[in-house]
Amino acid sequence: MIEDVLRKIARQVMALDEDTLTSLLPRYKRRMQDFTPTQEWEEAMIIYFMINGLRIKNSQFRDKIKDHPAPPGGWGPSGPRLSVRRSSSPSRETALVEDVLRKIARQIMALNEETLSALLPRYKERMQDFAPTQEWEEAMVIYFLINGLRSKNSQFNDKIRDFLVTSENGGEKNGSRPRPRLRLVKAGQKKAEAREDGSGAGTPETDDSGD
Repeated sequence: MIEDVLRKIARQVMALDEDTLTSLLPRYKRRMQDFTPTQEWEEAMIIYFMINGLRIKNSQFRDKIKDHPAPPGGWGPSGPRLSVRRSSSPSRETALVEDVLRKIARQIMALNEETLSALLPRYKERMQDFAPTQEWEEAMVIYFLINGLRSKNSQFNDKIRDFLVTSENGGEKNGSRPRPRLRLVKAGQKKAEAREDGSGAGTPETDDSGD
């Protein structure tokens, strides 16, 4: 079920060190702003939203918990739960974290956009109904992941027009330009592939847009 997949992905994001992610944010912002029709640019877009989603989730938790009534008997010795991981040496983890971020981004890009868009109002509602629980935290992260995929696809389609015009006018470097490629998973394709090969699950195809 796609929601189970989203929750697993959200937990992967929440297990990353916030300080390390924050230090990477300017890097992915620059990559996001420098459009090229490549998988690397698409991944940067998803990762940027991913990092921002985690930071906003943590910030909102800290703000909202101040006005949230404690349960009967109080919070207990550990207080309300906030899933934040801190590393003793963030700089050592940067390369490893970037590998994990790229893998998570590819997992998101392998999901069907239409299905995720249909879930967006549900996660927005959960996000707006604050509770100091892991479920609320996951909903926040998932909301930003879905928005990241939708924004990535929308911006790709908008920016590719200007990119192609520039390329056709001789703006490409060394006389070549990357083949425009937008990774879009088609609705129902996994079921069709499963029927064809009998495996029960297929490898997501991509839709090469912009050619």
